[in-house]
Amino acid sequence: MLRQYLSQGKNETIGCKTIYNEIHTLEELIYRVERTNLADEIILVDDGSNDRPREIVEGYQEKAGFKVVIHTENQGKGAAVRNGFDVATGDVILIRDADLEFDPRDYAELLKPNQDGLADVVYGSRFLGASRRVAMFWHMVANKLLTCLRIFFTIPSDRYGNRI
Repeated sequence: MLRQYLSQGKNETIGCKTIYNEIHTLEELIYRVERTNLADEIILVDDGSNDRPREIVEGYQEKAGFKVVIHTENQGKGAAVRNGFDVATGDVILIRDADLEFDPRDYAELLKPNQDGLADVVYGSRFLGASRRVAMFWHMVANKLLTCLRIFFTIPSDRYGNRI
């Protein structure tokens, strides 16, 4: 499906992986992404990890189809994503963490609205759509509860930021 999209002149980059202390899942994730045969380029951004992923990431620097960015200290996900964009050459970029929370086999479905010309940007959600693991259900409940509490305890302000 995405390979047809590629044959229409689109250059595909699937995977700007931001990595921070995810040594236990990093190699498995890379293996799973490679197995999808969807990525022309995989970008690994180590955001100053201190649990040895740098050693793993550095091993991909010379491997075809990989680009590596290493931060000497943690700069946050925003900086990691921007630095990944800086080295990306593709027209389509999928951003994800190096955990195993999302299954790379779902990439084709996630990118389908873009492929069909229905969206310039597509956001995935672990809480919408397909069936969920029980643990994810409780994450969703906790997120909704925390959001409600934050809204309830936030001091109201007008549209200019002045507290009412």
